[in-house]
Amino acid sequence: MDPLKKTASIAWLGYDAPQVDPGLANPAKTVAMSGAAEKGSKELLSFVDGVHSTHDPEVPTHLTMVGHSYGSLTTGKAAAQRPFGTFADDLVFVGSPGVGVEQAVDLGIDAEHVWAGANDDDLVAKAGWFTANPSKSGFGAIRFRTGEGGHSDYWVKEKDSLQSIGYIVTGITEEVSSHTDYAMVLDGKQ
Repeated sequence: MDPLKKTASIAWLGYDAPQVDPGLANPAKTVAMSGAAEKGSKELLSFVDGVHSTHDPEVPTHLTMVGHSYGSLTTGKAAAQRPFGTFADDLVFVGSPGVGVEQAVDLGIDAEHVWAGANDDDLVAKAGWFTANPSKSGFGAIRFRTGEGGHSDYWVKEKDSLQSIGYIVTGITEEVSSHTDYAMVLDGKQ
């Protein structure tokens, strides 16, 4: 999104993400409960601590954490455990079943740095299983356009969601499109 900036990406999968399989009966492994996210949040905190401790403090950085689906719950639980401003600079949640807190301000970051998007046909994002849905207006996140699609369509090339996430990561937030239509559906106004 910004060819003049250097951006590094890390896909962190450092915990046992729950699956929809026979593990559903096991509270530590099921997507129906938050046990795996609680355990995973500790692993994510350890990873982020490592990133912060190995980075040269003389070089400015901007750490954006993107959590999808159950990973958004793991990310939210990690962020809520840290003192204000020490976890990440921006938090992005897509297809989230909830992030473990009731309000964006409970994530240890200014609400104007918490972003949420949900595809029109994403049943997981509509469910709000784990506390407040970050894509609803009452949560306090900035809601961005993702477009049509289901739960795994956020990463499709040239989709609104992927472009919005790219703009957030590179700090070109004025280009992020808001998504008021779907937000109104989530808020029960349509």
